[in-house]
Amino acid sequence: MGALVDPAGTTSRDGNQHRGVGQLTIRILERRSPSLLALVFVGGTLGTLARAGVSQLWFDPTFPWATLVVNLAGSLALGLLAGSLARRADDVLSNLVAVGVLGSLTTFSTFAVEVAELAKAGNQASALFYAGASVTFGVYLAAVGYGRTGP
Repeated sequence: MGALVDPAGTTSRDGNQHRGVGQLTIRILERRSPSLLALVFVGGTLGTLARAGVSQLWFDPTFPWATLVVNLAGSLALGLLAGSLARRADDVLSNLVAVGVLGSLTTFSTFAVEVAELAKAGNQASALFYAGASVTFGVYLAAVGYGRTGP
């Protein structure tokens, strides 16, 4: 499985290989560790419950505010965590929080369907605002988070 190692990984002065958050799933597969999979499962359950709770508390039939908020908050949180993990690898944090909690809290598929539904319902301005704000501010917040904690 050596071919799956992150080609963009960097080697620090201490000689340790540091991989990006995008390679966390590959690390689980490389190690074939039931305990790492269990961390992803527990984190995924927590993230899913959190997203469902936010969706119930902040339901608005005219605009998907709940999805926008969890995706933006998740982008910032993942940026903060990715920066921290770039300095010091931590299998518990990366699998429980990054892959599990944040992977299930944020949701691209729901975002995509909601944009399509807004457009189909004739709310093109809302669909464009939602898509633009999600991508623009999501990337911005992830970069801010990474810049705060990264190397």
